[in-house]
Amino acid sequence: MNESAPKVYWTLRACSLQSPSASGHTMIKPSEFQIVLLAVTLLPLIWWMYRGIEWPEKPWLASALVALLAAYAATVLEGFFAQTTINAIEHVLFLVAGVCFAIASTGFLRRRPSNEDVV
Repeated sequence: MNESAPKVYWTLRACSLQSPSASGHTMIKPSEFQIVLLAVTLLPLIWWMYRGIEWPEKPWLASALVALLAAYAATVLEGFFAQTTINAIEHVLFLVAGVCFAIASTGFLRRRPSNEDVV
């Protein structure tokens, strides 16, 4: 076995998953891992509810949800490698999700009945 090869190990210390990196220890916060776990667990429910939505901005909603899930995954991945790059990608994905949600919401609000139409 090569003695100069980096040793990979995992420990659960003080509720933080740690892995060695070139700059020392990188920690993944438990909340980050829990968010991804929750998002993946709720994905079937979100998909089931999404199928029942019938409005023109539905693709924007889907794009926002995909960008949000990818951003959550990037949050966890940045703890393992290419921290700066994946952190930038994560923030861009959160921006994309926000813009997609804003477009979908604007379209939905434009079609809602005005106060004059409500009896």
